[in-house]
Amino acid sequence: MKELMTEEEQLMNQLIQNRTKFTLAIEEIRKNFEMSYIDSIIYYCDEHDIELGIVDSLVTPNLKEKLEAEAVELNFLPRGGVLPI
Repeated sequence: MKELMTEEEQLMNQLIQNRTKFTLAIEEIRKNFEMSYIDSIIYYCDEHDIELGIVDSLVTPNLKEKLEAEAVELNFLPRGGVLPI
């Protein structure tokens, strides 16, 4: 059982490292190419042969907030604070 926990911890550590590297790469692309977060993610995935379907496991909470704010600004998501009647 101890080995299983160690393996799980290693997998979790790899995921955290991958998420951090992914976020840093997206921020760098966005800055260097003056792209939106959404475009930066698509560009990164194209360049690294990553399926867009796994991006959700790589997005950190901080990056998710930035994506949501950008999506609201671009009218892809409704603005918050409005209750349906």
